[in-house]
This record gives sequence, structure tokens and C-alpha cells, in this order.
Amino acid sequence: MKASRFIWSAVATSIACACACTASGDAAAANEIGLGATYDARAPLGSFRSSIKNTSFSGLQLRWDFFLQDVLALGLEVQYNLFQRGEATETVTTPDAAITGTSFHYATFWSFLPTARYYLFARNMVRPYAELGVGATFVTSAVLISDQSQRDTAPAFIVQPSLGVLIRLTPDRRAQEIAERERQLGPGAREPLESMFGLTASVTYAYTTADVLTSSNVSYAGFQVGIYAKP
Repeated sequence: MKASRFIWSAVATSIACACACTASGDAAAANEIGLGATYDARAPLGSFRSSIKNTSFSGLQLRWDFFLQDVLALGLEVQYNLFQRGEATETVTTPDAAITGTSFHYATFWSFLPTARYYLFARNMVRPYAELGVGATFVTSAVLISDQSQRDTAPAFIVQPSLGVLIRLTPDRRAQEIAERERQLGPGAREPLESMFGLTASVTYAYTTADVLTSSNVSYAGFQVGIYAKP
């Protein structure tokens, strides 16, 4: 319960900070900022499954993007993933003794990734994209058994490619502004960038240098659904 309250507090704080940063810029700069929030489900892969085999349905992504062009955005993504293994009976060795009992495994990942995202089909209602993120993840893993626990926290490197699609729910009001701006300022005027509000869906693979329990260099993959907005 405390972890849940912390997560949602972090989400609210991040959204408020992102909105404040967007509002502080001038009108032209504000039209080049994108914000997104995504539900993130992941499944452990490879050796990670020997430690925690259950699919994680407790994940969240928040992102901030700056659009250099309609088709290219550089950004920062913050994501949280929680992996848990259900109850099982096992023997855990501690410095003092060997304990046999019902155990519980979990691992949490807080990741911070600078990203580059490239869109296809500028100003279309359906916008496929490819993205690559490279950054740091902070991993806490633990085994809980009886009244004993073994816990470890460590930073690691993460690489995360992704393929997805953005489906716009509103028309691009910038397209209408282009003709008006050219009429007023001439054909050499800078075109406003595309405005977007819509739903996103993606598939993502993450490779890390993290060691989780008995697994090394863990990786996980999954799907994401969310919302995205750019004025």
C-alpha cells in the first residue's frame, strides 16, 4: 500500500512538473512539446524467468518529448516495473543458518532513459514509430522468507528499443494554421509543427546489465498502451 501511494505521488509530481515546464515556454516552443503516460506490462525473458517467471502487470511510463521536426522527437522517459513471484517453498541460506519455508521473490526497476523517436507519415491520423532509449535503471531485488529477508539494490545500464503506433483522436489544427500564416507572412514563414492528441500502442524489449537474485544481465519484453498529447 505504501509503495502504491509512493508511485501515484511520483506520477502526479512528474505530470505537474512537466506541465509547468511546458507552460513556462513561449507559444512557439510549447507547440513542440509532447507529453505521454503509458500502462506497461512486461514478461521476464531468459535467465530472469528462473528467478521470477510471472508476467508483470504493474508498470508505468511517463515521457516528455521535444520535437525537432514533425517526424523526429528527442525525449526523456521515466518508467517503473514491478516483477513478483508467487509463494513457494524453498531453502534460503543466510550467514547464520539455512531457513526452509514459504518464500516470496520480487524485483523493482526504476529506469531513466533519454530517447529518440522517429515517426512515419507526418500529419496522418495513424503514425507508426520506432524508438530507442538508452539510460540507467535502479534495481531492488529481494527474497522474503519467514521473518528473514535478503535484499539488494544496485544501478545498471539499460537499452530499450520499441515499435509502436500513435492513433490521433483529433484533426491536426496546425495544418489549417499553415495556410493562414503563409497568407499573412508569405511562403517563407516557418510552418507550425503538427499538433497531436491520441492513443498509443507499442511493443518493447529491454536489456539490462542488472543482476537479479540468481540471474545476470536480465531482460524483459512486453506491450504498452497509453495516451499522448502535443499542442
